[in-house]
Amino acid sequence: MARSAAHYHGPLAEAIKRFKYQAQLVLADPLGKIMADALASGPAADLDPATADVICPVPLHELRLRERGFNQSELLAESVAAMLGKPLRPLLERTRPTAPQVDIPAESRAANVRDAFAARPTEVTAGRRVLLVDDLYTTGATLTECARALNRAEAAEVRVFTLARALPRWRVGARPLPSSQ
Repeated sequence: MARSAAHYHGPLAEAIKRFKYQAQLVLADPLGKIMADALASGPAADLDPATADVICPVPLHELRLRERGFNQSELLAESVAAMLGKPLRPLLERTRPTAPQVDIPAESRAANVRDAFAARPTEVTAGRRVLLVDDLYTTGATLTECARALNRAEAAEVRVFTLARALPRWRVGARPLPSSQ
């Protein structure tokens, strides 16, 4: 199961870009609040977040982390974990550097991240219900690979929660969505 707090468009898309690519870390808490609200009573409430045992952010490779200076998914996951009163654990590691997904055509993204994640050997994953957190859901390639790695480590269940989801192709360039979506 995968849910997102909102669609990636308009002011939210601009805020995410500033947060992620311009290191405007002051946006972490407001963006995390959007996620918390979506879990509490919004479009992600059906994830049944109270049943998660642990919150896990999508990891960056150490080279990208050094370059960027922060992991945007981890900052968002901190807000989600605090709201749920659940532990935040780095259950995954990125085993090799990959090209940024944003720079790759959609049809090539799965190959880019294939086998790029593994469960951390120092973390207990077996039997845990994991809420995997990331900033964006576009093709789902990264999140699918993360879920595969968690499943190989015998997670009881993996649910995915992102701040935003790309608009469907038919919506791109169409009339803006009503503010209630």
